[in-house]
Amino acid sequence: MPTKKTHTRACKKKAKEKKPETYPTTCRMVVTPKAIKETLDQFTDFLDKKIREKGDVAFASSHETLGVIEEEVDELKDAVRANVGRDHELLDIMVSAFWGLASHKRGAWTW
Repeated sequence: MPTKKTHTRACKKKAKEKKPETYPTTCRMVVTPKAIKETLDQFTDFLDKKIREKGDVAFASSHETLGVIEEEVDELKDAVRANVGRDHELLDIMVSAFWGLASHKRGAWTW
């Protein structure tokens, strides 16, 4: 079993060769701080848009939260199969989970 150091070296070597098809299956890209910031900014903009569209009414329960998230996951599955709209569906899942947590923190879940 290669050590992390040798594994990383092998991944970097393959990346320099620009032959992604030869990357070991365990080589993964690193999510950079820049990518995290851009994603959080995109999420914040998307959340603001959803609040403007749907209002700021909390989810009434954990069951409602789960139902909304499950619906969004189903839409992501369809988007993945069609190879379109994945970013939008992932943002919908993020907003739904966030809104559920915010609703719970607010004490809005009645059952």
